[in-house]
Amino acid sequence: KLLSNIGGAPAFSDKLEEIDNPLDGMSVFSSYGPLNDLEIKPEITGIGGTVYSLVNDNSYATMGGTSMASPYVAGISLCYMNYLKGKNIAYKPEDIFTAMMNSAEILEDTAGLPYTVRRQGAGMIDFENMKKHELKLLYAGKPKISLGEMGKEKVFSVKVQNISNHKTDVNLSASQILTMDLTNAQEKILDGADISIEPKHFTLDAGAEKEVEVTLKLNAVAENYAEGFLLANTEKTQSNIPFLAYSGDFKNLP
Repeated sequence: KLLSNIGGAPAFSDKLEEIDNPLDGMSVFSSYGPLNDLEIKPEITGIGGTVYSLVNDNSYATMGGTSMASPYVAGISLCYMNYLKGKNIAYKPEDIFTAMMNSAEILEDTAGLPYTVRRQGAGMIDFENMKKHELKLLYAGKPKISLGEMGKEKVFSVKVQNISNHKTDVNLSASQILTMDLTNAQEKILDGADISIEPKHFTLDAGAEKEVEVTLKLNAVAENYAEGFLLANTEKTQSNIPFLAYSGDFKNLP
């Protein structure tokens, strides 16, 4: 998946191989969101740690940071554009953005919890999933659900569209609802939180779409984040859309 600490100068051929990154999970230096208006950022995760890459003076070095992750995401985006052109599929820039977020791989920590939306956005960009995913998920025209402030309950709608060329059954669910552990800034389950989706199961013809109603409920105002992922499964693929809210008065935090 990436070249990592291989030692010496690499030799290139037409043979494809994978070398696993010895570091697993999110890099400790990865940025945190959200923006000041509670808009979800970052939006996507790319490989950016322990990357063996070209440097000045015709040499190579192991590096990490946005300088590694950004070209990785840009490169996959260009590959996807070329894939669509090869299939004679018309697209707009926002279609690339939506595909990368809806098809991202949701990353989990060592305890099996998803990393928070504020850390990974929609998840790790995945070129193979971009080509295969069958459902488009949008909230207010975007592939992310930035809900702003809430009290104990928030109701919102998500549009589900079948972008495949065949009829498909859709099954909707949600990840565990997460929040921030105030003792260490890590993710944890938000106790007393629940999310419902109506309807959860339906069938869509090719190209058809349907609005579903989602209700996020908390036992009490948390004065903390409430975040996670809505999941849409067909027989073959899964699509995702991240959601984020702040339960309480975000604008007047100390």
